[in-house]
Amino acid sequence: EHADAVQKSVYEAEAKEIDRIQKEILALSQKEEPYDVFICYKETGEDGARTQDSVIANDIYYQLTNEGYKVFYAAVTLEDKLGSAYEPCIFAALNSAKVMLAVGTKPEYFNAVWVKNEWSRYLKLMKNDRSKMLIPCYRDMDAYELPEEFAHLQAQDMSKIGFINDIVRGIKKVISKDDQKSAQTVVVNAAAAQTAPLLKRAFMYLEDGEWQNADEYCEKVLDNDPECAEAYLGKLMSELKVRDREDLKNCKLPFDDNNNYQKALRFADGALADELKGCITHINERNENERLEGIYTNAVKLMGEYPSEYTFKRAAGEFEKIPGYKDADALAAECLEKAEISRKDAVYEGAKARLEIGDTISYCKLAIEEFESIKGWKDSDDLIVKCKEKLEKLKEKEEKERIEAERLVEEMRIEAEKKAEADRIEAERKAEEEKRKAEEARIKAKKRKKIIAIVAAILALCAVVVVILTTVILPKIQYNKLVEKYGQEKADEITNLSVGDRYEFGRFEQDNDESNGPEDISWFVVEKKGTKILLLSVCALDNKSYAKNESDKLEKGYAWENCNIRKWLNGDFLSGAFSEEEQDQIIMTENKNGSDSSTATKEKVFLLSHSEYIDLGQYYPCYPTKYAIANGLIPITYATYQDKQISSWWTRSYLDNGFNFAEVEEESTRDELENRAVNPYTGRGVRPAIWIDLLAGSEDK
Repeated sequence: EHADAVQKSVYEAEAKEIDRIQKEILALSQKEEPYDVFICYKETGEDGARTQDSVIANDIYYQLTNEGYKVFYAAVTLEDKLGSAYEPCIFAALNSAKVMLAVGTKPEYFNAVWVKNEWSRYLKLMKNDRSKMLIPCYRDMDAYELPEEFAHLQAQDMSKIGFINDIVRGIKKVISKDDQKSAQTVVVNAAAAQTAPLLKRAFMYLEDGEWQNADEYCEKVLDNDPECAEAYLGKLMSELKVRDREDLKNCKLPFDDNNNYQKALRFADGALADELKGCITHINERNENERLEGIYTNAVKLMGEYPSEYTFKRAAGEFEKIPGYKDADALAAECLEKAEISRKDAVYEGAKARLEIGDTISYCKLAIEEFESIKGWKDSDDLIVKCKEKLEKLKEKEEKERIEAERLVEEMRIEAEKKAEADRIEAERKAEEEKRKAEEARIKAKKRKKIIAIVAAILALCAVVVVILTTVILPKIQYNKLVEKYGQEKADEITNLSVGDRYEFGRFEQDNDESNGPEDISWFVVEKKGTKILLLSVCALDNKSYAKNESDKLEKGYAWENCNIRKWLNGDFLSGAFSEEEQDQIIMTENKNGSDSSTATKEKVFLLSHSEYIDLGQYYPCYPTKYAIANGLIPITYATYQDKQISSWWTRSYLDNGFNFAEVEEESTRDELENRAVNPYTGRGVRPAIWIDLLAGSEDK
C-alpha cells in the first residue's frame, strides 16, 4: 500500500511466489495419508554416526506399527522421498498426528535445530487443537534437564521396565480405533512470508557493517524458509564480517568448514554454488601462492647471508620444498654447488691451520686426512707432502724424548732404592731408641707408683685426722666456747638445734600493742653449719609492697637490689629489731638473685628466693602477726595450719621480665604452693631471713 513502484512490483512478485509454494506444499501434503503418531528424535550425532535416540525411536516405531497405528518415523517414512518433498510430508504428519513422542537421551539432542523445530511447531498446533498430546520420552538424564517448554507435560522415563507398554496405553486413551480408520484432512492456513524484502534488508545491514542486525534478519528469513541459501550466505558474511559477497574471496582463510557455508552450498542453485566454491578455490590458490612466495623469498635471503656449507644447504632445502616455482630448481642446484665449495674451503682452511700451528703427531695425521679428503682442491696435494715430512720429524723427536724419559725413570728408580735403604736404617735406629725410652719410662712409672701409694697413705691418715678434728675435736672446742659465752644450758640448747626447730633472736612489734613493747622474734632453723644457722621468721612481720614507686624501677624492670623491701630490711628493721651484739652475729650474705638482669647482692637481711624456699625440703608455714594485719596484710581465710591462719609472703624472685614478682601462697601442705606473678606495688607479707654466727664476737670464732 505504501511502497513505491519498484518495491510494489517486488512485493507482488514475492507474494505470487509464496502463494505458489503454499499451494504446492498443500497439494503435496493433501496426498499424504494421515498419521496417528509422530516420533520426533535426532538421527545422527556430530560424528555422523547413528544416535542411541534413533535406535530407541526405531523400536518404538515397530512396536506401535504392530499395534496398528500409522506412525511417522523419519528414517522409514522419508526413505523414498527427495529432500524437496520432506517439508510437505512433515507438515502433513504434524497436522494430522494426534500424539507426538519427543525422544532424547541428552539435553542437547532435544534442543537440536530440526528436533526443536518439529516439537515447537507441534506445541503451537496443540494450542488450537486440545485433542493433540505431546509426550517427552527421556533416558540417561534427569527430567529437570528437559526443555522448559515441556514443564507442563507428563514425561516418560524410557529406562523403566514396561516403558513402551505405558506409551501404548497412553496413546490408546487419545486415539480410538475409529479415529485410526477415519480419514483426516489437513488444512493449512500458512502466513505469507516476505523473504525477499527481509533478505534485502539483511544485505543492506551487511553493507553498513551492522553484523548483528544482518544476522537477525537472515534468521527471520529462515523462520519462513529454512532452506533459503541466500539467508545462509548472509549469516556467513555476517559471521566473517564481509560487507560485499565479492569480498568473500579476500578472506584470509578458507571457510569451507563453516556451518553456514555448508548450508548455503546445500540449498544453493548452480550459480550460487559455483560462486561459493570459486571463493574457496581463490582463497586456497592465493594462500598457496603466498606460501610458495614466502618460502622462495626466505630461501633467497639465506643465499645472501654468511656463505657457508650450512646456510647454502638450508637454502637448497627451502628451494626443494617448492619445485617448479619460478627458478627454484636452478637455485637449489646452485646452492648445493656453493655448499660443496664452501665445505671444501672450510676443510682446506682447517687442515692448513693445523699444519701451520700443530706441533703434535695427532694434529699432523688429522691434517693429512683432511687434505686427502679434498685431493686436487687448490694446493692440497703439495700440502699433503709437507704434512708427511713434518710428521716424520715429529716422530723422530718423539722417539728421542721417549728414550730420554726411560733414562730419567731408571735414574729415579735407582735413587729411590737408595733412599728406601737409608730410610730403613733410620727406622731401625729410631725403633731402638723408642725401645730404650720405653724401658726408662717403665722404670720411672714404677717409682712414681710407689710414691703415689705413699702419698695416698699419708692423705688417708690426714683424712682420718680431719674427720676426728671436725667430728670430735672442733665440735668440742665450739661447745666449750658456747658454754663460755652463753653458759651450760644455752650451749646445750644451741648444740642440739636441728633443722625445723625454732629459735628466738631479736625483737619486733607483733601483737600491735605498743604499751608492752616489742615481742621476741621466733625463727625457723632452715639450715645449720656448725655454729652458723640460717633463720626464716615464723611470722610475716609486716605488710609492704615490693616496689615503692617508679624510682625503684631499673632499665629492665624491678630487681631485688633496688627494691623497697631490701632497703627497709637492711635499714630500719635491722637497726630496730636487733641489738648491736645481735647485729654483729648476723652474717653479711652474698645472694645470687636468679636473673641475668640482676647482679649479685650483699646484705645481712634478705628474702628467700622462690627456688631457695622450694629447695629447703620441708614446709615452713607463715603466720601473720596482728601488727602486719593492722598494716593491711590480709590472711588467707580459707587456709589454716595447726588451727592458725596463714598468709602469703614475698620472695625476692621476679617473673615476666622483671615487672611482676613471685609470692608464696601457702595452703595446708607444702605440695600446694603456687608460684604466682604479683604486681610490685601490691602489699604482701614480709618474712625476713638471716644467717647468724652464734660465736660471733669470740676471739677464736
